[in-house]
Amino acid sequence: MEAYQLHPFLQLAREKENVVKAVERMNHSPLISLLNSPEDLAYWRHRVDIVMRPYREVPDEWLWSEKGVCHHEKKMMLHPSSGDVEFYCEACGYAIYYDIEENLVHFNEEIDIDRAKKRIGTIERQFNEMVDKTPRLVEKIEEVSQAIQAFKPYAPLYAEVLQVQHTLSEEELALFEAPSTVTVYQQLKSVRLPEDRAGSPLIWFSHVLTDTIAPFKPRTVFPDLDQREITFVRDYLEKVKSISQNVPSNEEEYMNVKQHTMTIGEMKLLLHFIIGHENEPLHVLSKVFTGQATNAIRAQRLHENEVFGLLQNWQEKHVVKGIKYMEKDGLLLKISKGYGLTKKANRMLSREGE
Repeated sequence: MEAYQLHPFLQLAREKENVVKAVERMNHSPLISLLNSPEDLAYWRHRVDIVMRPYREVPDEWLWSEKGVCHHEKKMMLHPSSGDVEFYCEACGYAIYYDIEENLVHFNEEIDIDRAKKRIGTIERQFNEMVDKTPRLVEKIEEVSQAIQAFKPYAPLYAEVLQVQHTLSEEELALFEAPSTVTVYQQLKSVRLPEDRAGSPLIWFSHVLTDTIAPFKPRTVFPDLDQREITFVRDYLEKVKSISQNVPSNEEEYMNVKQHTMTIGEMKLLLHFIIGHENEPLHVLSKVFTGQATNAIRAQRLHENEVFGLLQNWQEKHVVKGIKYMEKDGLLLKISKGYGLTKKANRMLSREGE
């Protein structure tokens, strides 16, 4: 709709799109907490809520799409009193009004364009002034950039360390002290910095992406990646790999209840079943594992599962004890109706086939 595209507010939004989007990104960025002057920041955020309200009220598809309006079907309604045609999108919950005689579109609540233009410029300037008051943060971003480059040649090594660590329990990880650079690498691998860090700080700051502010804190010091440190990391990797590869065979005994043995392989089969049947209560699990095809079990076709009757030589009360043992061993977690798997159990199953 050409008249909609020509609306002054839509044209302003398109003209200031990079600023509007940068404000929204920075308003939710963890990096913003490192700016000096909390009072200035609180005031800026208060002003952002006021200035951004008109932009937030227009759905993204109506504000940023090339067509100018969303792709949903719209309802048209003539308002005889004003002579306007209302175009309403039920999916977006949004409406615009078209004056046929004047060939103009207006919104439900009109916007003072001169004020809106001034305000969007003001909040950009105010943000940049806060950055000027925090020169150390700009320096820190450059230091982070240098640290990311320093880690690049060793990224495969550190990535393998993190991958192996993920398969180990907290108790296993506590056996060896991890190099501090492993933590630094983990923090930096989620950081994304814009190549162009010139011009308006609001714009390029908004393209700094990170899961944590730890690398950007003023007192953070990045360790040297000298040969001694890399050797330390390689030695650590070999140690944790030795733990990870020490996986007991499925034939080994996991537990013994009243002279009935459950192997590690059988225990894993039970865990796999529980993954897909977390809402099954204890008495149902015990009947499935001992092979009791009740009407309820047949109705759910649980008797067709490979674990049905896996412990058919066990008494049901002993199976209950076995499940309680798995819970005590940290493999199962009691939930509302049945059981769920713990992180320990998921780590163990993820190591199958290694």
